[in-house]
Amino acid sequence: MVHRGFADDSSWSKVMHLLAAKSFNVTEVGNPLTSFDDDLAGTKRTIAAQNGPTILVGHSYGGVVITEAGTVPVD
Repeated sequence: MVHRGFADDSSWSKVMHLLAAKSFNVTEVGNPLTSFDDDLAGTKRTIAAQNGPTILVGHSYGGVVITEAGTVPVD
């Protein structure tokens, strides 16, 4: 879960707890908001650390980040 600009990962806390209560593994990305490249790199590191299929969720600016982070190059 990637937060919007001018916020932090705690903005997902209510949703995270609801999903965790349903036995979903949830990871919030705490992007530094220093640059798009930094946020993208942080999100990609978080994705790489996941086990199994991953669903990306982003709000506002977070949607831009996950769109880029979730793009898989085609050979």
